[in-house]
Amino acid sequence: MKKIIGVVILAFTFNTHLNAATVTTTGTLSDANAIQLFDMFFPTGTTGSITAQTVDFDPVLSLFAADGTTLLVQNDDGGPGFDALIAGSLPIGNYILALTQFNFFPTSIFDTHSGNSAGNLNWELTFNGSDDAIITARPSEVPLPAAVWLFGSGLLGFAGLRRKSI
Repeated sequence: MKKIIGVVILAFTFNTHLNAATVTTTGTLSDANAIQLFDMFFPTGTTGSITAQTVDFDPVLSLFAADGTTLLVQNDDGGPGFDALIAGSLPIGNYILALTQFNFFPTSIFDTHSGNSAGNLNWELTFNGSDDAIITARPSEVPLPAAVWLFGSGLLGFAGLRRKSI
């Protein structure tokens, strides 16, 4: 039982910390209206670029201040083809990067969207900048219906364990 609880806790705390001058990470937007967030910290500031490359869809990159509501820059087709590209200088500080698909141009990290038609879209994000930059991919949120089913099945499992032990 302790192993199962440990695995569940580990799954909820999963983060990817990336720390290098050139970093590439990949993933999937599992929902048509999903938003993938990355926390970015530049302890010495940086000049560089962030590119979102895809085969399946037209990506949109949005860079926000640490508050998640101040939009600093947004790009849809600045890279080759339909790829998104953000390039320039960023002073020391914390930022939040949002990756979405075309037709979803968030004005804050709390925005929701409906209207896109495809899910399970593969992406590749490349960051070129300073060696000391730290990029943390936030875990994707579990959609509410799935969360309810998981929580309900977990409660039933605990009820079953309790009956066995009595």
